[in-house]
Amino acid sequence: MNNPKSISVSVVGRNDNYGSNLEHRAVLCLNNLIQKFDEVIFVDWVSPEKSLIKSIEGDLIKSGKLKVYEVSQADVDQKNPEYSKYVIVESVARNIGLRRSNCDWWLSTNIDVMLDYFDTDDYDNSTMYTVGRRNVPEGFHLDQNNKNNLLNLLLQQKDSWPRAQNTVGYEENGKPIPLWDCGDIWSLVLGPGDFLFAHKNVWNEIKGFEERFGGRFYTDSNVLKKAALSFGYENIKRADQDVFHMDHDSHPGQRHIVDEGKELPMNDQNAAVPNFEKTHNSDDWGWHGYDLTSYVL
Repeated sequence: MNNPKSISVSVVGRNDNYGSNLEHRAVLCLNNLIQKFDEVIFVDWVSPEKSLIKSIEGDLIKSGKLKVYEVSQADVDQKNPEYSKYVIVESVARNIGLRRSNCDWWLSTNIDVMLDYFDTDDYDNSTMYTVGRRNVPEGFHLDQNNKNNLLNLLLQQKDSWPRAQNTVGYEENGKPIPLWDCGDIWSLVLGPGDFLFAHKNVWNEIKGFEERFGGRFYTDSNVLKKAALSFGYENIKRADQDVFHMDHDSHPGQRHIVDEGKELPMNDQNAAVPNFEKTHNSDDWGWHGYDLTSYVL
């Protein structure tokens, strides 16, 4: 894409009904992104039977903007055999989407998020941005019959759902101090992974998400620390955007019901955040150059 202001949005998931009502959230999320942004990339990680997109294809807007990449078990066994028994590896899946982006600005978000288009003129091309999301109760978004108007309704009622709290405070001398996890001044907000946005040059400099952290938690905080190490603490910032998270059940063991025998351990917080010093990702991070089953809707 030749437009230097264009935005590519990457989302990952799998067809396991994680959180319940996954298809409902996925349709709302993806149609919202297709309507508002220049390119949407969905990476499906080893779905049982068929991909999530195949299950909801009839409800998705066909515009040529949605690019789907399917990761099979054979792909994982070949590229990351250490993760063969992991139910999903979001750090690698997110990187797969980012590396296949064609726009100049890249947004990594989640399958249960809705947001409006925003102008990249308001953003610095050497800064990584996150946002404090607004949590929309499950009962609210499930009860809405006019799905095409949901984003407008959320924007009209946004003050009903306060933004997620900041996780960093400041001493009198301006020194940042953690308010949440000990030693973590990088997250900035709770749940920073719902909106991680930067110019492609920033993502390429830090080599995306750290692929050695294949389990749960701290990968998003790690991205912000990686950006701070490369560009300075002042170049990780909270953006003034309204990002709506469609709440759901989130028991971490739910996916194991679908994939018996698979594991998803916790990442090491100290290694990922306070003690992290440099990336271990290779130059082909995100499986760059590796062919995956793909199609466009």
